[in-house]
Amino acid sequence: MIGGEGPENGKWAANPEVSVERDKRVQYLQWASEFGAHVFDLEHRFFGDSWPKPNMNFDTLSLLTTEQALADLAYFITSMNQKYGFNNPRWVTFGGSYPVVQDDLNITNQDCPSIVRQAFQKMENLSKTTDGLMQLNSYFNLQPPFTNASTTLDITNFFANVYSVFQSMTQYTYDGRNAESEQNLTDAKLCQIMMNPNVADVPNCKILRYNEITGDPNSDLTVFPNSYTDMINSVGTGDLKVLGDNGEFFHGGRFRYYIDMCSDMFDPSVNLSYITPRNIAAQNYYGGSDKYQVSYN
Repeated sequence: MIGGEGPENGKWAANPEVSVERDKRVQYLQWASEFGAHVFDLEHRFFGDSWPKPNMNFDTLSLLTTEQALADLAYFITSMNQKYGFNNPRWVTFGGSYPVVQDDLNITNQDCPSIVRQAFQKMENLSKTTDGLMQLNSYFNLQPPFTNASTTLDITNFFANVYSVFQSMTQYTYDGRNAESEQNLTDAKLCQIMMNPNVADVPNCKILRYNEITGDPNSDLTVFPNSYTDMINSVGTGDLKVLGDNGEFFHGGRFRYYIDMCSDMFDPSVNLSYITPRNIAAQNYYGGSDKYQVSYN
C-alpha cells in the first residue's frame, strides 16, 4: 500500500491473525492471505510523521516532488527484495484518492448527480447577491458569516469546504477503513441524503456534512467553519495532512483561488509564473492522460 496524504500506522498491512475483521473488509489483504504474499504499508516521507528534515519550511518542501516519491518507492522495493531474498518477485501497488465523484454517484444512482449539481447551482446563485449570502449564513450557520465585505476568495473557500464533503465520502467509500466507511460514509448514503424529497437540496449539503464527520445524518454540529485564514494557518504549522482535492460539480471555484492558496500556504514566490513551467515540465515528463497506459495482466 502506497501511503498518501496522512501518516501510516501499519493497519493497512495488518497480520490477518491480529486483525481478522479488517482483513474481511480490505480486499487486497484477502488476496495476500490467499496467495501467501507479503504486504507492506509505506508512509510518504512528507505527509506522515517521518519528516526528512526537522521543519517544513519552503526549502524543505523543494524536496517534495513526484520524482523523489517514485525514487523512494523504487529504492524501497529494491531494499525489500534484498532483505527478504525475493527472487524476481511481482510487486502489486495499491493507492487511492482518484477524481471520480461524478462517475461514482452516477453508478450509485443515475438521478443523484443531477440533484447534486442543482444544489451547487443554487448555492452559486445565492452567492451572487447580498440576500443570497445571508441565506447561506442561515442554512449553514457559517462562522465567520458572509458580510457585504466578503470577497470572491471567501466565497470560493466556502464552496471548496462544501465540496470537500462530497470528495471525502466518495474517496473513502467502502475502503475497508472501518464500519462507518461501509455504512454511513458511503456514496449510497450520500445520494440518499441529497435525494431526500422532504428537505430542500441546499440544506441537504449541511446534513451531508454532519453525516461525513459523525456518521450520523441527524447529528447537529451547529457551526460550519468558514475561515480561509484559519485554513491557511493550519497548513502554516507544517502539517500537510490537511490538504485536499477538488472536482467538477460546482463552478464557484475560481482558478485564481488555488493559485492564491499556493502563495499563502507555501511562499509568495509560488505564483502563476512559478507554477506554470513546472506544470508543463511534469506533463512533458510523465505525459498527459492521453498517453496513460495501464496493464491488467
